[in-house]
Amino acid sequence: CDDDGNPIPRPITVGSAMRRIVGRFPAAQLKQDFARILGQLRQLGIAVDSGIEVAYHTVCTAMAAYEAELDGEEQAGVSPWALQVDFTDGFTRAKRARGFRACQQLFPSWLTYMHFCYNGTGRLWIVHGGKLVRTISNVEGFWQGDAIGGHSFCMAIVDFMDHIRAKFQPHTALDRSVDTLDRGKASHAWIIDDLTAMCQDQHVVEVASTIVM
Repeated sequence: CDDDGNPIPRPITVGSAMRRIVGRFPAAQLKQDFARILGQLRQLGIAVDSGIEVAYHTVCTAMAAYEAELDGEEQAGVSPWALQVDFTDGFTRAKRARGFRACQQLFPSWLTYMHFCYNGTGRLWIVHGGKLVRTISNVEGFWQGDAIGGHSFCMAIVDFMDHIRAKFQPHTALDRSVDTLDRGKASHAWIIDDLTAMCQDQHVVEVASTIVM
């Protein structure tokens, strides 16, 4: 939406039917590898069965745990928060070089196909009224409608997702045996380019700063 709240059209590149069909094969072949590696980073939108449902229950469980921790402090204006963060044009702004580097390190058998798909300049044709009105060159980013677009985007931000995991330490964020004054911890879940982080309100600024900076 623009500053006035009016919707702005956002093109999503999907590619040819053949590319979409062919791309499903490597995605299926490496599904378990992606689920194992990305799942460790709380990325539930790629290759994880029922990932959206898992993310939903992750949020609900964390919020319930934080509310129980408050022990009646809600009346004093203290409450848990769920911060929702979405990349602005994340797919089109992702750096291909980072995606290639992560692919070589984590999924080397996929690198040749990924290069075939994204190692070049793409073209986006804008058609209005049956006429071509503009052609835009695309040398960065990934196609959101591509069968491997989500996988490629996640590889491009894998270092950032690992940074978030290291900062938030989600495996101990809800562990009451751990010192709760150890700030910056938060439970979180990714659905591709959407991040939800749960924390107590007194830690919102620090958690948000970790994401933005």
